[in-house]
Amino acid sequence: MLAIFCLGVFSTFGTFSQGAELLNASYAFSGSETPQLGRTNRNGVAAKWSSAKAFPGAINPTTSYGVKLFTVTPGAAQYVQVNFNDPKSAFYAAAFLDDYTIASGPAGNTFLGDSGGTGNLGGNPSYFQVFVPFGHTLSVAVNEIATGGGLGREFKLQVEGFGDTQFSPPFALGPDLTVSVNHPAPFYFGGSNDYVISVTNAGTAPSAGTIIVTDTLPASMTALALSGAGWNCVLASLTCTSDAALSPGASASPIRLTANAPASGTGTNLINMVTVAGGGDQVPTNNSSGDVTNLVQGRSIRPHSPIVRQ
Repeated sequence: MLAIFCLGVFSTFGTFSQGAELLNASYAFSGSETPQLGRTNRNGVAAKWSSAKAFPGAINPTTSYGVKLFTVTPGAAQYVQVNFNDPKSAFYAAAFLDDYTIASGPAGNTFLGDSGGTGNLGGNPSYFQVFVPFGHTLSVAVNEIATGGGLGREFKLQVEGFGDTQFSPPFALGPDLTVSVNHPAPFYFGGSNDYVISVTNAGTAPSAGTIIVTDTLPASMTALALSGAGWNCVLASLTCTSDAALSPGASASPIRLTANAPASGTGTNLINMVTVAGGGDQVPTNNSSGDVTNLVQGRSIRPHSPIVRQ
């Protein structure tokens, strides 16, 4: 099923301030798409507006691939960014000038840029930038990577237009969970203190499903307590889970991990690692964080209950 949303109407991609939205679509391959012999070689090309994109060539000229076409009219927004989300890695997107003729194959059309190989700027989801001369249109051809490999699988495509060459930073076309960890107060040899773990949705859609946070303490440290409002935490495995949806830009309640430092031994460059997974996360490259801990000589300054004298 194809859903296209015009400027001013947004789907689950969310509302973006980077540029004017020219197209917002999601599509699931059904097997009835027009076949194309051969496909663009996904070696990747320079992807920024500042440099021209050389056609990387076509491959497998006798192999049939399913292809879905999208046509966009940029108008005055000649600088165009194509954002492509392919969770199953079954497709790739390539942009061409004006109408794309399937029978001619990729070599018979005017290539502008693609999301394949090293050509994209954002991994998966990916994005790439092209220049469309005034008065021309843009065709985005989404190909299967392997014949029949896209059957029943869905991708999302968004096209933004700009009036100049401003740089639009990468963003997730869906939930993007990030995690950070720090220790607000120093750790002393033989003392205990807290690590604070924060999870944020830096994407453009709410998280969906269970979010899982896992901590890995330095081997010389011992975990004493693990908790967080809205989290189900298990001290033995140093994991916390939450089924609550996390809105775009929102942070979950912090998780506090109380740990005991060793009384002696190596106390420098102790790294506490934490990871986040699940929740429908679309960007796995930013799902971990580390906090370097250097132990301090002296007594622990962890606060205690005050002594009340009668």
